[in-house]
Formats: sequence, structure tokens, C-alpha cells
Amino acid sequence: MATTPPPPRPEFTDPNVIRAGAPATPTVVLGPAPAPGPAPAPAPPQTLAAGVMVGKLGHNETLKLPNVKPIVLFVGPHNVGKTAVLASLIGYSKDATAEGGPRRHQHEWVVMDNIVDSPDTSYQNKAKELISELGDNKVFVGSTNDYFVFSVHHRHRPAFIALEAPGEHYYDKNKKELFWPLYLRSIVNRVQRKVYLFIFSDDLLSGDRNDREAYDTQVASFISNKLKRGRDKFCLVYTKVNTDPALKGRLTPSEIAKRAFSKDGIFPRTGEQFQSSPIKDRRIIAYTGGTFGKNDQTGNEDWAPPPAEYPGALMEAILTMVRGRPWWKFW
Repeated sequence: MATTPPPPRPEFTDPNVIRAGAPATPTVVLGPAPAPGPAPAPAPPQTLAAGVMVGKLGHNETLKLPNVKPIVLFVGPHNVGKTAVLASLIGYSKDATAEGGPRRHQHEWVVMDNIVDSPDTSYQNKAKELISELGDNKVFVGSTNDYFVFSVHHRHRPAFIALEAPGEHYYDKNKKELFWPLYLRSIVNRVQRKVYLFIFSDDLLSGDRNDREAYDTQVASFISNKLKRGRDKFCLVYTKVNTDPALKGRLTPSEIAKRAFSKDGIFPRTGEQFQSSPIKDRRIIAYTGGTFGKNDQTGNEDWAPPPAEYPGALMEAILTMVRGRPWWKFW
């Protein structure tokens, strides 16, 4: 007997996501996941409290990452806000899990073992520091020698690997070179599926016009020459949109991000490659990593996470690129 398919799940329109070839206000789904499959393994993975691997690598060392899941790379120069983007995603995942948020977005960020030849004993200390800072809404800034490696799990099963590395490793402004250390170049050259989150901001590289243009050229060239159709996907994440000078006008965050990558914007070459790239499902995302402020009592800088719609939209974009669209999007 034929059955009637269930109605589509509720959707919301996110003004901060712009897909290639789509209207400026596409629909992003943040609904619950379909019914669970087979029961997970009885022993759950290590939870977020020890879920980050922080370390230091020599220039001739590489990371021993498994090939079975996609790698999501948070790419950007020093001080662009990569760690704040990462921290906001971790916090959002925790909240979605603890407060009954969208099940599709409920993830555990867990430690990966045995990915370096000589593990640094500071890994767990750094992990506790990161989680403590997030729990206290304090800003966490990775040093120029630190990288962060997560295995991100959904329902106790690995979904993807997340890698955030020093900005000086992702881009050397003196060499004008992307991914220059061996461990990053080896990841770029792997046949493994990858998602590149190219992170930009209005104050990128301290707002120096020449440095910004050089970086724009390098990212555009990388998109054109290095990304492989069918293997790689990418997003242009325009962060710090909450402090962008253009916000004083009547532009929405998505319009500000779109303008930044337009012909007359501050990153026109990257925008041109975004428009012409044969890679499907690429997108521009307006973002904020949160709000920062000086605590007069402690003298430290505190951090308030961004509104949930920002990490929610970015998490949905990542999941769509690594796992595909939710099943209810096909009705």
C-alpha cells in the first residue's frame, strides 16, 4: 500500500548565507536529523573536555590524519579571527547538544590520538585552557605556534576532521605564499576530500591595502589552480561583520559580505574566482565570531559568543558540504 511522504520540516531563511547562483537570501535548514540508524558503539568517544589537540610542529613534520573523513580547514592570516570562528562553532555544538537544539547540529569535538610522532605534553593543558576560556566566555587566542586538531563526531560517529593552524602558516605575507609549511602542503596535496573555509575581514592584515591585495591574489590563484572539482569545496567566510564600517549604512550583513567580494569590493579577485569556479555548492557567509570587551575588574578581555544564527548557518554549510543536504530538502 502506497504511503504518503511526510511533509517537509520547517525551514528558516538566513540572511547571512549567499550561495553561488542563488538569491541573496537563500533558505538554510536547521531542522532535526532523520531517525537514527543502527545503535552506536557502546563506548562513546572522549568528550569536549579533552577534545582538542594543540601542538607545535617542526617544518619537516607532518600530521598523521586518517583518510576516511573530510578535513575542514579554517584558513586565514594572523589575527583575522579564525580561532573565534572555531570557538563559536564549538560553543554552538555544545549548546545544541545540551539544550536540545537541532539534532543535525549536535556534535562532540573529540581528541585525535597518535597524529604526531612526538606528542607534546602540553596538549591536555591547552585543551583544558581552551574549554575553560569558552566556559567562562573569555577570549581564547591561539599563539603563533599552536595548531588545533579535532575529530568532530555526530552520534558518536566521526563526521569530519577540523584543523585550525597559525595564520603565519596559512599565509606568509613576506613570502606571499599560502600553506607554506610541509604539514599544510601535504594536506592540500592529499586526495582526501577537503572543505576550505577562507576567512576574510575588513581589517585583514591590519588593513594594509598592499598586503590585502596580495592575499586576495593568492587565494584567488589557489581556488583556480589547486581546488579539484568533485573532491574539494569551499566557503568565503566574511567575519567581524558586526564591526564592519559598512554596517553603519543600510546594508544587511549578507549584503556587506557580498559587496566585499564584488568587482568594486576589497577582495575582487577572490570574488571573481568564486563566481567562475566549477565547484558546486560554494557559498559566501557573513559571520561574526562574537563580541569582545575589556573586563575592568580582571584586566582581561572577555568574549561573548555570537547569536546562534551565525554558527548555525556556518555549521549547516559545513555539514551540507561534507554530508550532503538533509533528506527533507529533497521533497
